[in-house]
Amino acid sequence: MLATGYSRGPSVTLTATLTIDKAPQEIIFTEIPDKTISQNAFQLEASGGGSGLPVTFLLRQNLAQV
Repeated sequence: MLATGYSRGPSVTLTATLTIDKAPQEIIFTEIPDKTISQNAFQLEASGGGSGLPVTFLLRQNLAQV
């Protein structure tokens, strides 16, 4: 960072270190009521907890994955 634009004194160069730690990850699922195999399709819902990141559900080769 270079502080400039001041009419008094010389420019000053500052050096700093910024450390960002990982935050805990959390996925919040809404409760799924009991289902039978003969029931119609239903919607899965989840949110990315405090981050608000989207959660994607994927069905591949008959295996459900989150």
